[in-house]
Amino acid sequence: MKRKKNLCELLNLEYLKVSNKTISVGERDLPKMFCDIEEYPDFIALYSEPGLYHKTERTCVGFFEYDKVFNGRYGLNESIRWNDEEKLNDYAERFEGVRYFCSPDNSVGGDLHKSETDYRFFQGRLASIWLTMNVDAIVIPLITYSRKTDFQFMLDGLEEVTAVMFNTKGKIDAGIDHELLKLAVSYTVQRLKKLKAIIVYSVTPDNEKIFEIFAPAIEAGIKIVIPDNTLRTRNIELMKARVHHECA
Repeated sequence: MKRKKNLCELLNLEYLKVSNKTISVGERDLPKMFCDIEEYPDFIALYSEPGLYHKTERTCVGFFEYDKVFNGRYGLNESIRWNDEEKLNDYAERFEGVRYFCSPDNSVGGDLHKSETDYRFFQGRLASIWLTMNVDAIVIPLITYSRKTDFQFMLDGLEEVTAVMFNTKGKIDAGIDHELLKLAVSYTVQRLKKLKAIIVYSVTPDNEKIFEIFAPAIEAGIKIVIPDNTLRTRNIELMKARVHHECA
């Protein structure tokens, strides 16, 4: 009897085993995500901090590091693309018991080829679907963009979510990234009609700067959640020590 060919394997299309778990939305066929939560993370542990994955009952694992740390040659996305069962099992064991994730923060930038930016958008969504299906966790969509023109598709597939996440690291002070972040926040608030909360990854101890950036969300009645993280905790302690020294 002739053996049936595995075309997904032969054509390097193993990723379809993950992407086909949901529907595709928009011109770029971005996988649709679902995130409807009422309890929000209170701590964000980085991918490279497995000892902190269970620091609290509501710890969220984030990927706010250099891409090579979490998405290198043997990273989650490559393991999905090649259906590397051994590596995928390792990731499932690594993340066992994690309750929240944010979508992997695959770096994008205005100087990248648009085709590469599109691919990295897709990678983030693909990994999010895998985490949802294989770790039984809640994945909070990270709003990712490299330029204003990305706004037209960055929210495709997020129409039903009630919570999203923004990374503000390096974007707090005035500059192009700061202004683009403010525009992205306003656009997200206008577009996502079911949005109830925005979780913010921030390392600054100055909450007022955060609230200024997210003013459109606050005015719309959307909750702003700023979980602790290792760098933010360190910076808060440094600020307290500096204030204490100045007042001494």
